[in-house]
Amino acid sequence: MADLLDTEWKWYWRKEDGEANCGIYAEAHLGQAYAICRCPRYLTEEQWTAFATHICDLHNKRLIGN
Repeated sequence: MADLLDTEWKWYWRKEDGEANCGIYAEAHLGQAYAICRCPRYLTEEQWTAFATHICDLHNKRLIGN
């Protein structure tokens, strides 16, 4: 299995049946994605955008520094 701590993290937003269905993921190899975390169903798109962007930015900046 790939070391997901050494892989860039990305996030997405999707809404299904009136609830958030989105998360943060790492794509270790093209087409092979692993879930890092899931968004709570009750968050708004704006809230998730802020949280997910912050989490991914912190992780990805660490990769650049190493």
